[in-house]
Amino acid sequence: SLGHYAFWDDEADTVIYARAIWDTGDTTAVMGQNICAYRFGGLLTDLKNRSTPPAQYYFIAPFYGAAGFDTFWLRFPMAACGLASILLVVWWLWRSDASLAFWLVFCLALLGNVSFFLFNRQCRYYALATLASLVIVYLYLDFRGWRSVAGMLVASLVLLTSQYLNYFALYAALAIDYFCWQRHVRP
Repeated sequence: SLGHYAFWDDEADTVIYARAIWDTGDTTAVMGQNICAYRFGGLLTDLKNRSTPPAQYYFIAPFYGAAGFDTFWLRFPMAACGLASILLVVWWLWRSDASLAFWLVFCLALLGNVSFFLFNRQCRYYALATLASLVIVYLYLDFRGWRSVAGMLVASLVLLTSQYLNYFALYAALAIDYFCWQRHVRP
């Protein structure tokens, strides 16, 4: 039911800037005779949003260009990222020969996590940041040379441009793992 409900306030913000990118190529806050100035324009510099990570806007913009304000198609790319996150974890579990008990715990945790489904159906950065984080952690744990480095670089750029705080928190955790627990010495 991605197209059933109207956009929430934060989703509308994403769509407004995605529309601006599609129309002008930049995150301008000027829409015809209107100015989108959330919190008295605190996010704006020269009437352009320079404070919010822009990946979500660029990711949604082509869907706005193709479908306009259709809520289904504007939520679809993020919902696809949420589904890709689930598929990555399922593939990861299958590849690691996880026990039946672990599979059951994963399935129960996933099905009981209503917020995961709510956030991943929104037209916001959540699903994109989750998928990028999972890809980084997967490639970090299953390191296979330059391909892993390339994949981590791309996923890192996506994560950095979708949610700054998630990026720094994830890399702080990976640095602690690498340098303190020395995963590279004692896997």
